[in-house]
Amino acid sequence: MKKAIGIILFLFLNKYSFGQTHSIVGAWFWSDSTKQTSIFFKQDGSIQMHSGSKGGEILTKNLRNGTYILTSKMLKIKWVDNTEEKIKINFVDKHSFVLTVGDKNKKTEQTFRRVVDEEVIEE
Repeated sequence: MKKAIGIILFLFLNKYSFGQTHSIVGAWFWSDSTKQTSIFFKQDGSIQMHSGSKGGEILTKNLRNGTYILTSKMLKIKWVDNTEEKIKINFVDKHSFVLTVGDKNKKTEQTFRRVVDEEVIEE
């Protein structure tokens, strides 16, 4: 009996203590045929986002600033204008995640890719 409890405890601790979680810290990029969005998540909980026409430059004067909290399935953002967003997030792998925005009548999914050394990781 003690052996079975020990094995269960080991498996539980191994899964939840040592399991890897994907980090959101860094630069991320999404685009479609006409628009693009870049998001910068910082370690201190701050976020900057730029949206514009595809192929346009990312300018620091057009960045939207705020703070974020990431839970297992939800990204909560509070912007500097005091508006708040709760967005469903699903990590595909360590280099991409899907944000689901909108309500149950009209949902949009955007797949963001991690930017590494000024290149977007495509897998």
